[in-house]
Amino acid sequence: MSTRVLSKIDPLRLRAVMGRADWLVPHEFGPAGWRMLHRDQDASILVSEAHWNDGRLWRHASMTRPDEVPSYDDLCRLKRAVWGDEGEAYAVFATARNHINIHERALHLWGLADGSPVLPNFGARGSI
Repeated sequence: MSTRVLSKIDPLRLRAVMGRADWLVPHEFGPAGWRMLHRDQDASILVSEAHWNDGRLWRHASMTRPDEVPSYDDLCRLKRAVWGDEGEAYAVFATARNHINIHERALHLWGLADGSPVLPNFGARGSI
């Protein structure tokens, strides 16, 4: 019997937005996630989701590259692939005590699975 937790992450959308010509077919990863490798083996993506202490379903997406940190454009595309154009996701800069770094060239995004905002609209006054 499988212990896999069903997730609402769409692996085909993930690959379509990131680029089918550039990315290999996603494979299940962990209890509720997907891993996808770049065709040239120069990048890797992990996407997972889980209920957190607040009872809400959160999603995590990360990208790594072996020789460099992913670019801003990489993260914008990853955000769009996981949360869509209208969903919100965030890069988190934790306190020193809570900072964890298991890969020097990985960047992470976090957000509610449905993309609902959890921060105020800082641009509501015209500019940040």
